Amino acid sequence: MWGLLMMASAIAGQAILLWNGQQLQAQRLDDYGTKIVALTVEVKELNAQLSAKASKDNEQDLRLNEYSRRLLLLEGDRYGGRR
Repeated sequence: MWGLLMMASAIAGQAILLWNGQQLQAQRLDDYGTKIVALTVEVKELNAQLSAKASKDNEQDLRLNEYSRRLLLLEGDRYGGRR
């Protein structure tokens, strides 16, 4: 009789431990899911900022090229160009 009671209590104890472990694992997975969603949003925001910066860099490169062209024209006029 004691053997059956010990076996039943051992099975019940293992079931409780298994249930607790699964609950902890589910909670951690929920936490990881929340963190992944937050990181995904952050990566999207960083991607948008990077795209805006790349666009601004292209605009500034075009301006620099225009200024360089103008400077070359002015120097050409000044040093042997039209007078």
